[in-house]
Amino acid sequence: MNDLITLHIFAEDYPRIKSWELALWCKAHGEDEWTVHVMTTGGAGVDFSGHFDEAMTPFRLPNAPRRHLTTYRDGQFVELWNLTSASLAALHVFLSEGIFTYQSDKDGWLEDLTLYRQGELMLGIVSHEGEGILGVTSEERQLLERDGFPFRVSGAFVGY
Repeated sequence: MNDLITLHIFAEDYPRIKSWELALWCKAHGEDEWTVHVMTTGGAGVDFSGHFDEAMTPFRLPNAPRRHLTTYRDGQFVELWNLTSASLAALHVFLSEGIFTYQSDKDGWLEDLTLYRQGELMLGIVSHEGEGILGVTSEERQLLERDGFPFRVSGAFVGY
């Protein structure tokens, strides 16, 4: 893989549909797996996480060490799922407002979606900040501009 550059993306620039288009763009450019933090509250959260696990079982991959924007140790093992059109469609149910969704259910929610290409972070979101990063080649940066995906060269809160 060519040297990657880090670009910053913001929720305010990505309404729901545009954010899913960005995830599809990443898929088309080699993104092949993803992870997300499953958050629960109280006993009802078991229902939420169980429903999520059931929906994602067909796409589950073995846990593996991956870098994550909200993990303080590089190489921490994370749950992984295969990125397919079907897994993205299933994920829509849980991230109803797009890839930056912060809380989608009072009993449980998903946050900090991260997409990987060949084990390297390609798109990472810090949900509570409404900010994320893209790790792309200089050629892909030009394609993002051409395809109308906004980005900035620096972030407000998220570094990588």
